[in-house]
Amino acid sequence: DDSKEKPIDSTGNQKDGSSYENAIVIEAKTEMEGVPKEYDYLREYGCPGKGGVQDVTMQELLNNKGSYYDLLHVKCKNGDDMEYYFLIDSFFGKI
Repeated sequence: DDSKEKPIDSTGNQKDGSSYENAIVIEAKTEMEGVPKEYDYLREYGCPGKGGVQDVTMQELLNNKGSYYDLLHVKCKNGDDMEYYFLIDSFFGKI
């Protein structure tokens, strides 16, 4: 279903991952718990109206104003490219 509303992230905020300010907040205790939550989000909500996510093409670790982010570049099933910002402070560097 491509008509899903913007999801509410783990902190109760509606975010779409389009920028640092709209980053999807991932709450987890470790990287092994947190990273799969990013991919779960993309499977559920990625590429709305574009057939969903076909593939993650690149993942970058970014630091902005003292917070850590994963930026995931995805290819949508309709051929479009999109990017999603995830705020990962809760689990970054925790094994």
